[in-house]
Amino acid sequence: CGRQRKEGRLITFGHGARHVIGTGLTQSVVESAIGSEIEDIARKASRTGAFWGRAKVGGKSIEYRAHMLPNGDIHLGTYYPV
Repeated sequence: CGRQRKEGRLITFGHGARHVIGTGLTQSVVESAIGSEIEDIARKASRTGAFWGRAKVGGKSIEYRAHMLPNGDIHLGTYYPV
């Protein structure tokens, strides 16, 4: 499980890393890419709650599910290649 702090917001990652084993992608590369995308989504969000997203990482699509908490932090439960 990884953690990132972006623009004062804490982003925590759950169990996704196991899903990218064998894809040629690393946990740090995937989480960095998703973290950047989520930060942009969070800046534009007007409410808290769960949301799905998809990021392109190393030419592969990675789908994720995240939850924005009332304090603005984000927990990303899982991510996986699609």
